[in-house]
Amino acid sequence: MADAGPVTVRARCRWNDTGIRLEAGRLYDLAAEGEWIDWVIRSGPEGNTAPGWTQRLAARWLRLPGAPYFCLVGALDCNPDTAFAIGRGMRLGPPRSGQLWCFANDVPGMYWNNRGAVRLSLRRID
Repeated sequence: MADAGPVTVRARCRWNDTGIRLEAGRLYDLAAEGEWIDWVIRSGPEGNTAPGWTQRLAARWLRLPGAPYFCLVGALDCNPDTAFAIGRGMRLGPPRSGQLWCFANDVPGMYWNNRGAVRLSLRRID
């Protein structure tokens, strides 16, 4: 697959299957756009870079600690150990082949108050 997308990544879904298979040894450019909402806080795929005090208190429980709340995150084959921040975009050389799954970086159990979606596009660099 040379190019894919845009695919929709929904804020409320704990895991979004992109339908994109990544191959080890290849390079990919990922780009995301759009807006999603955590309760009443709007952000783009880069996430909330100025969290309030309640979010700062719960930050240690984020699915990808160290990445902003609601940052677009990818992982291979739904494996949290392979999770990486995508944000608005990045260049990726996956450590192994696998299916790309994505989610909004949030605290487990708090996806019920999420709304909206972002769109992710991918281009393989040959």
